Amino acid sequence: MASAGNWSVVGKTKKTKGQNQNLTKAQRKQFVDNMPRIAPLDPVKEDSTIYDAFVIREQQRYERKQQEKFADKIEAGKEPNGKGISDGAMKKKNVQKKKTEQTPKKKPFEDGIKEQSKVHFHENQLWLKGLVTISNINWALVTERNTEKYLKKESTDYPASLMKKGCTKVLTSVLADCNAATLEHVLYFCIMTMLDESQNGNSTYGYKIFLQLLVRGSPDIVLSKLQQYKEIVRSVQNRPERCMSVMWALGQVGYPSLRAGIRVWLEIMQPCLGSKAIGNFCLQYLETILSLHSKNLDQAGGEIKLREFFGLFDVLHGQGLPGDVRKRLMALYPQLKRIAHGKNVDSSLRNFFPSYLTRANPDTSKELKPEVLSCLMDCLSKDKHTYALWCQLYTKHLRQSRVLLLHISNNWERARGLLDLKLLQQTLMTFMRTNEEGSQGKNAGEWESMTTVCEDLLKKMSKPRFPWRLLMFFLISTVIAVVAYDVYTSKTLKDSKIVRFLEAYGVLGVLQKIWTTLVYYADIIFGWLQVNVPVYYEKVYNTVAPVVVKVAEALVQFWDNTKQHRTYVAEKVYSFAPSVWDEVGKYLALCWDFILEYTYWIQGHIAICYKHTYHWVEKNIIQGDFSTHYVQQTLTWSANKVQNFTLSAVEWCRQLWT
Repeated sequence: MASAGNWSVVGKTKKTKGQNQNLTKAQRKQFVDNMPRIAPLDPVKEDSTIYDAFVIREQQRYERKQQEKFADKIEAGKEPNGKGISDGAMKKKNVQKKKTEQTPKKKPFEDGIKEQSKVHFHENQLWLKGLVTISNINWALVTERNTEKYLKKESTDYPASLMKKGCTKVLTSVLADCNAATLEHVLYFCIMTMLDESQNGNSTYGYKIFLQLLVRGSPDIVLSKLQQYKEIVRSVQNRPERCMSVMWALGQVGYPSLRAGIRVWLEIMQPCLGSKAIGNFCLQYLETILSLHSKNLDQAGGEIKLREFFGLFDVLHGQGLPGDVRKRLMALYPQLKRIAHGKNVDSSLRNFFPSYLTRANPDTSKELKPEVLSCLMDCLSKDKHTYALWCQLYTKHLRQSRVLLLHISNNWERARGLLDLKLLQQTLMTFMRTNEEGSQGKNAGEWESMTTVCEDLLKKMSKPRFPWRLLMFFLISTVIAVVAYDVYTSKTLKDSKIVRFLEAYGVLGVLQKIWTTLVYYADIIFGWLQVNVPVYYEKVYNTVAPVVVKVAEALVQFWDNTKQHRTYVAEKVYSFAPSVWDEVGKYLALCWDFILEYTYWIQGHIAICYKHTYHWVEKNIIQGDFSTHYVQQTLTWSANKVQNFTLSAVEWCRQLWT
């Protein structure tokens, strides 16, 4: 402790800062010069890419324009600025021309694409993505007057048809050199980017063109990832424009290959048929590819599987589709059925027979039953293995088999020419034995009714058919043989017995007179037409032609003069109530559907009235007083009476003369 009066400071003493020394200008300059510096390096030189072709192309255009602009002045011995060209300048320009002649020519755009694709394509997918993006930016300058033109039925090649053929060939060849993995990656990139750009309101021409070329050139890349794109379509199904864009892109596989198009339609588009916004486009696509490949439907034979076909069959004959879509799809049903059955129907219809048979119920609708029975008849007539299959399914599908047997029995005259009678007889005998066994158990009434149906059909099969064709052939052959023999044995045609017979009874004279009369009047008519037709034609032409020309000119002039007024009136009328016109279109469509519905209703009642009329005529006229048997008895009685009166008259005359 410090004594009083002598205090000491405990702690560190502060260091005094040095005073700033004032520097002169020379010292400052020397200090700055001695400081370390960062020397800037030259920028890294960029690698040459395909996009250099655009720059080279623009340079060529600019140089060509400059040469054409000043070509006349240079030939006249003047510089572009108006001054004369000296000898030294001419020598320099000649030397420059020689140098430019020795330089190699610049490569065009197509060659640049090919060269860059060989270097980068197989190793780098980003190069192709960049090409797609740059192309979409360049094609964005195209005016999109009708953005939905690619969805129309007649625009199957749009928008790739906007490009020149040379550019299309180059892009197609570049895509053809790519492996499948790269193409799948680029396809997914183009579809997703197209959806994003369209949502932002940007142009998507480039993506659509690349999608069209890519999918049409390699359909397998779509089929291999179909489930993935099915999920994409399902996610955007509530947005019709985006959904139809994806469907359009995937549907391009159907133009080169019907088989691939049917597969895409079944997996992607068929579930959306019930949608009002998308169903029309899905059906339009199916109509387009089927009409495009209408002559080669067998190429896609068997592409529609059994379960898919009957799912479509039930939807088509059900009530799940709108009326217009159902009618249009019904028009395509025969082609779809042909594709489902395949080319070898003699071995494929046996797979369809059980499913058709289960739908031949007694309570089946009147619209569905004829189609099911017709398909069953096709199976029995074209695939003989279906008879054995029917025997196996008989006990499980007893009611359906009864409906089919009754149909064959009621249409026996037509069915006997289609079915194999020997196999049908064996099948019926098998059914008879099965009925005998089943009648001893439960539901004996059903088995007995089936026995009755089988017996009736067997009786019709055993009943001989009158040989009308054989009889007509025999009669015609006999007549020809008699005429030929008569002419052959006679010296001339006039000496034959047939000609003399015709002459004796005046038949030949009548025929000759008719022929002479026809020839005479034909000559008169032909002569009159030959003389008078040119005269009347000239008179009519001279009279009518000037009037027609004046009327046509007046109509054209009237149409041109009233164009502005018609446009004004149409705009004025539409501006009064714009929503009314849209409603009018809807009500017209509803009225048309109403008329069609009641037309079918009236047609059905007419058919019922016709059926009742036919039964009444058959019961009261054909089987009544005017039946064949009754008419025959009446004619026989009349002939006997006439014969008796004739004999009595002859006998009376004989007695009178004697």
